[in-house]
Amino acid sequence: MKKSTKPVISIILVILLLELLLIVPGLFWGYNLFGDGQHYVINPDERHHTTIAREFFEGFDYNQFYVRGFGNQIAVVFGLGKFLNSSLELKSQHLYAIGRMLALLYGLASIILIYFFARELFEDQTTALLSSLFLATSWIHVAYSHIAVPDVPTLFWMYLAFYFILRYLKDKNDADLVFASIATGFSIGTKPNIILFVPLFFIVITSPRKFYHGLLVLFTIIGSFELINAFSYTPDSFLNSRYMIQSDSFSGAEVNKLINVPAYLLLLLPSLGLPVCLLSIYGMANQVKNTNWKNLRPNDIITNRYFLIIAPLVLHFYLICSLVVNLTRYLMPLIPLLAVFAAFGLVKLLDRLSPKLFKWVLAAIIVYQLLLVISL
Repeated sequence: MKKSTKPVISIILVILLLELLLIVPGLFWGYNLFGDGQHYVINPDERHHTTIAREFFEGFDYNQFYVRGFGNQIAVVFGLGKFLNSSLELKSQHLYAIGRMLALLYGLASIILIYFFARELFEDQTTALLSSLFLATSWIHVAYSHIAVPDVPTLFWMYLAFYFILRYLKDKNDADLVFASIATGFSIGTKPNIILFVPLFFIVITSPRKFYHGLLVLFTIIGSFELINAFSYTPDSFLNSRYMIQSDSFSGAEVNKLINVPAYLLLLLPSLGLPVCLLSIYGMANQVKNTNWKNLRPNDIITNRYFLIIAPLVLHFYLICSLVVNLTRYLMPLIPLLAVFAAFGLVKLLDRLSPKLFKWVLAAIIVYQLLLVISL
């Protein structure tokens, strides 16, 4: 008899409702709702991406610092609105509102995606549900799901790529590799990050059809990157854009970057929440302890599903610690995986706690997380 999925769907819907209640108030920050409709910029990057949306209709500026993926998505939604309502004007407040709604939808979609990602990684439904809950109640995810910036959208595409990579490792289905490559192109086209090349590179070099899979991955990534950027880049225009030029200059200043390591580790505490951080450490320690390292060959390691997910995120942490500019949002790619390991750690604690005590522990964590999000 097939097990009913209704309880799982109900729990996910409750988590989504909780996330929605946390995000929605922030959608209206800076708006004078009952006055003249004037709005104020909450995050300076909102102006950049809404400008890109405007340029979609008025002509692209190749000196724009940011890639155009997220701004183009705002423009497409505005275009649909214009088609439905011809009187809709190309005003900044409309573009800001659309961008924030898109961030909200990506935030909610990320909660559902992490459920499937965690279930694929640990093959445990309880871990998957707790992962969604911990991500939904993390301050950094809530904070960036109600402003018109690409951090949460690119996070969604990044973990969608990771999800299909996990599926490919299990079934060796080329369709999963294609979907992973498409999601990679969309992620890079929304906000560039090289870390997704790491698992795809190891998959290609260990494949018996290296040449075929290499070309498949490369051209699929390029095609999806161009698609989300409305085919507005040539290789030359991308390499000579302000994004590439100024990105190289981030590491130019002579500062002691070792301080970035403890600084970012401390920033994880408000970003993810203290109890979730501690549980993630416990979960990772359990995973390391239960791995049979002696029988692992080098080829087994680089094709191991945990390695292919963790290695690029370790690289990401190293790269952000190499930057002169320290921003909390640079931790964003780490947050879902840490939430998943925290869920795994809590499930492992269940073996040591009575069901009643476990419920109290979970309730205390949720209350702490909610108070943290509300207070920040």
